[in-house]
Amino acid sequence: MKEISGLRNMTLSELVGEIDSNRQQGNLSSAIRLFVLDYFKSRAGSGGRRAARAEGAQRSAAGAVNDCIRE
Repeated sequence: MKEISGLRNMTLSELVGEIDSNRQQGNLSSAIRLFVLDYFKSRAGSGGRRAARAEGAQRSAAGAVNDCIRE
């Protein structure tokens, strides 16, 4: 949570207050756990797409180099 609050330029207390005010039901500790889980799941998902795009770009660059060598 310290990492998330730091990235959002807010204190840990402000982050907990935001989570508390946005929760629909249940207790605060459950809402915090779900918030952190969702944060890291979405971060892992976007990182996976970024890595796939980077790998595709590397393959394209390697293909272009190979084409130049063949010519």
